Order: sequence, then structure tokens, then C-alpha cells
Amino acid sequence: MSTLLTARSGLSATALPPARTLTYAARWRHERAGGGGTMLWMVMMAQAVAGDAGYEQVRALAQRDEASLAPAAYAEMLDSMSRVGGASFTRCMPTPAPQALAPFTVVLQLDAQGRVVRTWREGEEAVARCVDAGFAGKTLFVPPKAPFHAAFEFQVQP
Repeated sequence: MSTLLTARSGLSATALPPARTLTYAARWRHERAGGGGTMLWMVMMAQAVAGDAGYEQVRALAQRDEASLAPAAYAEMLDSMSRVGGASFTRCMPTPAPQALAPFTVVLQLDAQGRVVRTWREGEEAVARCVDAGFAGKTLFVPPKAPFHAAFEFQVQP
């Protein structure tokens, strides 16, 4: 059995403040506008929901961002994610290694300097949680835009 570690990147959405902040700001603007800011309030509420996106939404963002990279930038992204993810994976693997390990994916949100500012994970095994934590605060490659979403994927191939 061989192990395949692949780093994949995806879509990015504009960084948004927490939903509470947007809700308050939208309500304030609505009240200041004398009630005429209903459309603005609705748009900001939709952004607030998107700002607290779940795994599926950020995974789609990671796929879009990955597709937007030039080949050299894509290779740089893969190298940096493989280096950090591989080191985390090595540190997180129990001894003796388990006979089977479920696939998992960690989606990362990078800032303009390439620092991991947030993660989302699909997979609940201890190794997946540990690898996820290993990305926290690490600097990867400098993305062409921020925020930038990328996905680190692990799967076992026969």
C-alpha cells in the first residue's frame, strides 16, 4: 500500500467579518437611511452567511482558486503544502502505523502573505485533526490574491 499526499487548492471568497458584525452594520445603515437601505441590508446578510461558510463551500472556493493559478504558481503551492502537510503528517502518525487510515481533506484559508489563518476539515480521525492543527499559523506560498483557499488532501492508494 502506498501513500499519496496531494495538495490541492480551490476558490477564495472575500474575507468578511463575523456575521454579528455584518448584521449590526447592516441594521445601522438601514436605520440611518430611514429604512431605505433594505437592499443593502439583504446583501450584507447574504455576505454574513457566506462569511461563515461550511466545508463544501470553502472546498468549492479552493477548487476555483487552484484553477486560477499559473503552472509555476501551482507547483509552488503544491511544494509548500506538501512540505508543511508532510511534516505534520509524519509528526501525527501513531507508532505503530495503523493498517488503514481514512482519507481526509483540510481546506486552508491564506492571507496575502501566505499565512494560514483558518482551516476546515473533512475527516475526524486523530491523524486528520492533528494534520489540520499542524497547518495553523504556518506560512505557505504567497498567493496571487487574498484570501486564497487551498486544499490539502490525503488518500491511500493501493
